[in-house]
Amino acid sequence: MKKLKPPKPHQTIRYVFSDWVKCLAFTFAFFAIGNIVAQNDSIKFNGNDVITGKVKQMKTGVLKMETNYSDEDFKIDWDEVTEFYSDNIFTINLSDRSLLAAARIETVSPGVFRIVNGVESREVGVDEIVYFRKLDKEFWNKLSASVDFGFRLTKANDFQQFNASANIGYSTDRWTLNSSYRQVRSVQDNTDPIRRVDGSATGDYLLQNGIFFGARLNFLSNSEQQIDLRTTGVLGAGYYIFRTNTLFWNGFLGAAINIERFEPAPEGEAPTGQATSRESFEGVVGTELSVFDLGNFDLSTSTYWYPGLSKGGRNRLDFRLDTTYDIAKGFYIKAGITLNYDSRPAAGGAESDYILLSGFGWSL
Repeated sequence: MKKLKPPKPHQTIRYVFSDWVKCLAFTFAFFAIGNIVAQNDSIKFNGNDVITGKVKQMKTGVLKMETNYSDEDFKIDWDEVTEFYSDNIFTINLSDRSLLAAARIETVSPGVFRIVNGVESREVGVDEIVYFRKLDKEFWNKLSASVDFGFRLTKANDFQQFNASANIGYSTDRWTLNSSYRQVRSVQDNTDPIRRVDGSATGDYLLQNGIFFGARLNFLSNSEQQIDLRTTGVLGAGYYIFRTNTLFWNGFLGAAINIERFEPAPEGEAPTGQATSRESFEGVVGTELSVFDLGNFDLSTSTYWYPGLSKGGRNRLDFRLDTTYDIAKGFYIKAGITLNYDSRPAAGGAESDYILLSGFGWSL
């Protein structure tokens, strides 16, 4: 039998290097193929331009798509899309308030798509699809958040105002969870400091036909109305009157429990035995409107009326209007107004209080 000679040192190095190159080439090819497979979404829009990447969601008439050749997600007007190709599964809302979970989107002809799930198949126009999100198990892909700050300084009376707000949301195929926080503090010579803090936590469960069940928990602390802390718990149901690519508008009916704790009234303004807290049962009638087709502007407003049930004759009203202007890379400029009205305020407190805000922020 012929005896094999051991390889020389330089041959060993060459073999090792060769094997390393092969492994590196295999690894590169593996990830390249995986990346090609992962990027299996493509869209064609007016002008026959085509983009390939990963579709994330379409919301408020804007399609977000991640690509390898851009550091920032592409944002494309959905009504410009003529063809859509994806192997992914989506949760889809239509303009007739239908909700189709675990559905695919197939192109039938330019501007016409077929929505297919395990229950039904429907052909719709591009303007009939008002929202879709890829079904994703990753927590971070279901999250949204924003934060903004504002500051105003006036030489007269050395007036200073600071405001800050933050929002965070989480969405699944049927659940929408949101929480918000807003704070305003003002200081001025020869006057007491003004403090206002409000926050909320909401949860909505969407049904097939535009009806949703909702729960809200609202908090308010307002020195102008002598409110140390107001906590309002709300349960009810709502209906989307319109849900299109340009606006969302819903109505809401429900009931609320309102628990309030007041700041001490100024000396001489409160009668003897004035209550420092109170509880009441109220009805809730509300509406929310969001408009998106305003260029780089977005507008949202809400109005909620709380007629007293256990305290007959008392009425409360909460109104909010916010506008944002998108700059770039998630940054925006914000302005808004908030108004609170109470027909039976605490002793020494004002019936109404409003606040104008502006700031600079960033959204996820």
